[in-house]
Formats: sequence, structure tokens, C-alpha cells
Amino acid sequence: NKNCIWLAKKNVDEIENICAMMEAEGPKGLAKDVCQATCETCPSECFQATSNKFFYKMKKGNPFYKNCLWLSKRTDDKIAEICLKENLDPSDKYPPAMIGCPVTCESCGGVEPQ
Repeated sequence: NKNCIWLAKKNVDEIENICAMMEAEGPKGLAKDVCQATCETCPSECFQATSNKFFYKMKKGNPFYKNCLWLSKRTDDKIAEICLKENLDPSDKYPPAMIGCPVTCESCGGVEPQ
């Protein structure tokens, strides 16, 4: 089960080779289209600072926030789980991870993580 997080952990040469493929090996499509942040094919507006904060969850009745650096250090499965959450911050202070950390979540252009 290969995904964008798996690809991002490859070495630079492997990433370049996989991103350069012109035929998709799976049902999700070409890596350069699906994993735009890793393949560096994102529209120019796809950017994140490691300090970007996102709404993580409610804890004891209060909003609990994390940043993109914290998210990037989680396991592949945990990153995917957090990025797919559509939790909305009740105070509207910070967005969900998919919007706040588009590079880590591989969500350039609003595309969900693969």
C-alpha cells in the first residue's frame, strides 16, 4: 500500500525516478499528480511553515493545537489519520491539518492525502 508519505521517505534519486514515471502503476494515478508536494509539482501557492498550527482536537473542553513540525514526526499511519480528520476548531482560530499543513498532508490544491 504505497502512498505519498511512503514516497516522501525515499531518497532523492528514488523520488525523482518515481515522480518522472509517465505510466501509473496503481489506480490512484501518476505520482507527480497525486503527490505534488513530494514531486515538487504543486501549484506555487502550496507552502507550509513548520510552525503553522492546526486544530488537533478538543481536550477537557478546550481546543488543542499542534504544528506542522510535530505532525511531520508522526508515523505514516498517524499522519494520514490526522490529515483526514475534518475537525473544525470551535473558536475558528486554526484550520484542520489538511489545510494548515498541506505539504505534510500532501493536500496541495485541496486534494486529500493518498
